[in-house]
Amino acid sequence: MSWLKSAIHWLLHPRAHSADIRSSEELAKELPPIKFVRLVVLDKAPKNSDVASGIVYCVAKQHLSKWALFSCPCGCGDVITLSLQSIHRPHWRLSESKIGYPYPTLQPSVWRDTGCFSHFWLKEGRVFWCSDTGTKPRVNTKTQW
Repeated sequence: MSWLKSAIHWLLHPRAHSADIRSSEELAKELPPIKFVRLVVLDKAPKNSDVASGIVYCVAKQHLSKWALFSCPCGCGDVITLSLQSIHRPHWRLSESKIGYPYPTLQPSVWRDTGCFSHFWLKEGRVFWCSDTGTKPRVNTKTQW
């Protein structure tokens, strides 16, 4: 169906699409709570004992992001340190939400290969848990970084 036919169908039959329309309150109930409320940029990495929960620290030098540090969202107390440098494998991308408050987003997912084996996505301050959290990631020995 072309976009024009879809638009006409939508205009002629609005109730057929009412199930797709949800209020912002309904959407907020479906989303996990915001766990990381701030992104703090520093020129030197904090000590692990100084890493506060709910904050993602970005270590940057000369406007280049180097590292991201934050407390593991599972509550185990470990500090996760991720490289933001494209010359490292693996590496992550850290960004801030463009809408409203600047909540942090990390890509790709984080899967700890030691400790609690947490596996999650961090999107706009919210932690989205993967179903294989708590299991050790499989290592592909054929892949060369």
